[in-house]
Amino acid sequence: NNEYGGRVKQIESDITFHIGKQEAELTLRVNSAAFYGDLNQLKGLIRAGADPKNTDYDGRSPLHLAASKGYEDVAQFLIHEGADIDLADKFGNTPLLEAVKQGHDRVATLLFGRGAKLNLENAGSHLCMAVSKGDSDFVRRALAYGADPDSKDYDHRSPLHIAAADGLYMMAKMLVDAGASVFATDRWGTTPLDEGRKSGSKPLMMLLEQAKADELSKFPARGEEVRGKFRSS
Repeated sequence: NNEYGGRVKQIESDITFHIGKQEAELTLRVNSAAFYGDLNQLKGLIRAGADPKNTDYDGRSPLHLAASKGYEDVAQFLIHEGADIDLADKFGNTPLLEAVKQGHDRVATLLFGRGAKLNLENAGSHLCMAVSKGDSDFVRRALAYGADPDSKDYDHRSPLHIAAADGLYMMAKMLVDAGASVFATDRWGTTPLDEGRKSGSKPLMMLLEQAKADELSKFPARGEEVRGKFRSS
């Protein structure tokens, strides 16, 4: 009896192993079809029982791959098949973030329209880095798809701090237009306005002064908050 029970367990274990192996191979084939934009192959695999929600060893789903390559038709099909639009892979990337990073506006618009979230971890660091590199395309897309223009890096500096310090007028304008605050303070109590004054750029200072006036007319308490900080320091 013990021998029989042991054999049954071994057979069950073998079956589980083979099913797992088959599923892993199917997932690989589905991800490969998504990566190469092969919609017919993808449809065939899913009709044959492959699950479009399965992920590879990096936690990437077929939708991550389609979004990163800009395949709108594949992304649309996967969404229709129930793919998780907000799934983050093990690096924290969502399909929308993949589309934004790679500059695929049509796929990003499709995902955003379906309610997808950017979920940009450490958004401040990402945006500050992009501003300092002059990557206005990434900044524009990230802001368009929900990144907070006032998100901060480890020194509590906002993207507008960086743009103002580097005298980047167009970048600063994009951030101000997206609602970035000129009163945001970093770890040392410095605001983008302070950085703008140091940069010595007249057009930039005019932009920031206008933004300050607009911000104070919308949020009169901001001026009082800033004065309060100076009084208490």
